[in-house]
Amino acid sequence: MVKLRDPGPILAELCILFAALWIDAFLPGSPGDPFSPAWLLGAAARNVSRAALVLLVMHKGLGFAHFGFVKRWMKPSPGDFAWAIVIAGTVGAVALAVGLAGGAFGFSNPLLANARRAPLDISFVFAAALSSLAVGYAEELFFRVFGQDSLERAGMGKIAAAAAISLVFGAAHGAQGIAGMASAALLGAVFSAFRLSGRGPHPLALGHALYDFAVLLIAAGAV
Repeated sequence: MVKLRDPGPILAELCILFAALWIDAFLPGSPGDPFSPAWLLGAAARNVSRAALVLLVMHKGLGFAHFGFVKRWMKPSPGDFAWAIVIAGTVGAVALAVGLAGGAFGFSNPLLANARRAPLDISFVFAAALSSLAVGYAEELFFRVFGQDSLERAGMGKIAAAAAISLVFGAAHGAQGIAGMASAALLGAVFSAFRLSGRGPHPLALGHALYDFAVLLIAAGAV
């Protein structure tokens, strides 16, 4: 990959876009029940907007082809769904280990700790699925595709860029407290490892969505 001599504009663009899309992570918690269908649908709308803006910046900047959006990646393939299950399972196993270790030392994620039971009806399941899918695509497009590429073009090696963007990914989960941010950074590193192994946007986003969907159902006591 060609690296530009001046990393300033690349890093500035990355920072501005991150601030514009995830500034709410550093603001006081928004009102409402994060396990209600209405809140989840609002989260889906926010993340669809995020994904659309990231795609626009990618298209207007270097073009989709630069980021690997060749014809075969324009829509998910059966193999992408298979990899999504592998990714979700791996991330889930790591998250479980982190949760058990954190619990042993008294750490907890406030978002999950305050979860209420939600009725297992079609409105909740639909809203949770839609929100998870939107989050999966928004976060993977920005962090694992655009962010990773930006840091590499700024002069970082692949592993250093993956580590750095994983820390930024953790920071984007500020509403979940220190424990939540640390856990998110570690899970981000797992997603980055799959990205570095050659996985494209679809298996990453779908795996992310599947993991988030499972967490929502478990945290709300729906399963």
